[in-house]
Amino acid sequence: MRIGCFKLSTNCLVVKLSTVLLTTLCALAASCTDSLAKASTDRLHFKSYQNNPKRNLKACDKYIAGLMASENGDFGSAIALLKEAVALDPRCTGAMYTLGSCYMYDEDYRNSLAINNQAIKVDAKDKDLHYRRAFTYVSLFKYKEAIADLDKILAMDPKYDGGRALRAKCNAGLGNLKAALDDYSSMLSDNPRNEEDLLHRAKLYTQIGDPQKAISDYSALIKFYPDEYESYVGRADRYFALGRFKEAGADYNTAILKGTDCYKHCLHQRELCFKKTGKNNQESSVRRK
Repeated sequence: MRIGCFKLSTNCLVVKLSTVLLTTLCALAASCTDSLAKASTDRLHFKSYQNNPKRNLKACDKYIAGLMASENGDFGSAIALLKEAVALDPRCTGAMYTLGSCYMYDEDYRNSLAINNQAIKVDAKDKDLHYRRAFTYVSLFKYKEAIADLDKILAMDPKYDGGRALRAKCNAGLGNLKAALDDYSSMLSDNPRNEEDLLHRAKLYTQIGDPQKAISDYSALIKFYPDEYESYVGRADRYFALGRFKEAGADYNTAILKGTDCYKHCLHQRELCFKKTGKNNQESSVRRK
C-alpha cells in the first residue's frame, strides 16, 4: 500500500496507529511532496508577487533565483537567495513560503517554523502558509499545534487539498480516533475509491473495535484494487478475530498467492484456519510465488 512515495506493510503485525503515523508523517514532512515536488503552489505564490505593482524588483530577482534553485534541489543556494529576498522585502510571504520548504528539506525544522510564523504574521489568512506550518509542526511532533493550523484552513476551505488527510493522521496519532474517522469518512464521501483513505479508516475501525465496518472497507479495497495483498491480510485478520475461519483462510490463501510480505504470518494463520474448519492442509497448500 503506497502512502505518498512510501510503501508500507503493517497488516502482518500488531502495530499501533501512532507508529504508523510517525512513519507516514515523518516521511511526508521530510519530503513535502504535496506541493514542492511539482512546485505549483510555490510558483503561484511567485506569480502573485511578480504581478504585484508594489513588488520590490531586487527581491523579485532573488525570489525567482531561489525558487529555481529549490526546484533543482539546490536547497543551500535556495535558502541563501530566499533569505536575501525576504531581507529586501519583509512582506514577501511567497519567498518565506518556499524558504520554509527548503528548511524542511534541509531538516532544519526550527528555522522552518520561525519563517512560517513570520509569514503568517504578515498574512494570517493565507491557507497555504498555515498548511506548510502544519507540516513543520508535524516534523517537530507537535500534533496539537498542527491540528490548530489545519482547523483554521478547513474553516476557510472545508475541502482544502490535503487538509483533512493530515488532520486525520494527527488526530489518530493523538488517540482522537472519532475525529480521525470523521475526516476519513468525509474524504471518502467525496472519493469512495481512495485507496489510502479506505485503508486508514479500516485500521481505525479495527482500533475502535468495529470489525464489521473494517471488513466492509477492506472488501471495498479488494473490489477496487484486487491485486493489493494487504487488503486480503487485513480482512483475513478481522475474519479470524470474529471466528469466521473459512473466510479468513481463503483470504490468507489469496494473500500468499499474491506474494504477500506477510508470508509467515499468513501461512501460520491459514494453518490455524484449516485446523478450525477441518480442511486438509495438504490439498490446499500453495507455494509462495
